Amino acid sequence: MNILKNKIMQRWGLMRIIRLVLAVIVLAEAWRSNEVILGLLGVILLAQSVFNVACCGSSGCDIGHTQKKQGSLENSKEEVTFIEIKKLTS
Repeated sequence: MNILKNKIMQRWGLMRIIRLVLAVIVLAEAWRSNEVILGLLGVILLAQSVFNVACCGSSGCDIGHTQKKQGSLENSKEEVTFIEIKKLTS
């Protein structure tokens, strides 16, 4: 239970606050106009803001910055050989 409480209470950034405000606006409009689909969108936005997950998950779209390996293609000095294949015409 502590993990869930910490996830909800910590790391409130700008995008999380924007999702929360947008969720409240969408839910209010869904309530006013009796739109179920709009209400579902509001619930999804609310869940994303409360649990700090986005479409890709929490930091799921990060590309993972890693150091270059010594044997990368840029540093490789291997000689590449090609064989030419000719079509015979009859």
